Amino acid sequence: MALILLLLAGSPPVQAQSSGATDNELYAAYCKGAMTGLDQGSVQVQQMSRRFSGYLFATGAMNDPRRRDAMLGIGAAMTRGRTDQQQCSATLLACDDAVNKAMRERPGTFARRGEPGLQILACTERDPACPRATRCLGPDALPF
Repeated sequence: MALILLLLAGSPPVQAQSSGATDNELYAAYCKGAMTGLDQGSVQVQQMSRRFSGYLFATGAMNDPRRRDAMLGIGAAMTRGRTDQQQCSATLLACDDAVNKAMRERPGTFARRGEPGLQILACTERDPACPRATRCLGPDALPF
């Protein structure tokens, strides 16, 4: 028994391990960043933004000092979400301008109802940032 106590007394103290962010935490942080570029007056955007933030605080990813590595990943994911949303917004404006120009220059180009909107959607989907950022707005955006 004395040998065990001696071994325990001589061993270094156990240190808390810093753990990185989980996939869901990184996804929530990305979406939180993507929400910052959207209309903050929208009730849906406000609710989803609060839910993403709440999840990150509930898991400790944003506020637990033992999870410094997670905080680094969370910050990077939020920045990526914000950047993708800004890029997608610029792409959306460019696509909208291109479709409107085509409609002015060639009346009847989009004869079917709703076709201009489908053309804009198809145009934005060619920019990889748009599907990533807009996924955050879908009904399946909250896996947690």
